[in-house]
Amino acid sequence: MIVRKKEVYDGAVPSSNAIIAKSLHHLSLLLDKPEWGQKSRTMTATLGNAIVRYPTSFGNWACLMQEFFYGTNELSVLGEDHNSLKDNILGEYIPHRVLQTAQRSDPRFALLRGKDPGGTTAIWLCKNFSCQAPVTELTDLMLLIDRAEQRS
Repeated sequence: MIVRKKEVYDGAVPSSNAIIAKSLHHLSLLLDKPEWGQKSRTMTATLGNAIVRYPTSFGNWACLMQEFFYGTNELSVLGEDHNSLKDNILGEYIPHRVLQTAQRSDPRFALLRGKDPGGTTAIWLCKNFSCQAPVTELTDLMLLIDRAEQRS
């Protein structure tokens, strides 16, 4: 694989390779494709020392490296009111996140698989597909995220 310098440096315009690596990571979680996540990690590891030594030259790579370190907030919203709750969640600053919503559980998607909101609309916070008990309010979700970050 040939990598040209202009394709890895992040300046005013993000590196296309950094955007691909981040997309692969997020899609690996959303579509349950671990090999895509591994490809993303390999791409990032290739530049590891440069990212750490010159973070201002590799801003998007550094953000992805940080996401690997702290983990990705995997958010699932299921229930009748999922669209409204999704809009509220997207209005909050939640770094390093992926989000999937639906009316009901869907076995085709890892974040929606096997979850039952029990007649209400519920939010699950997961990391590495390990989920906490669901909550029904955005404020409760934000408290869960804050507590998880404090433990990191």
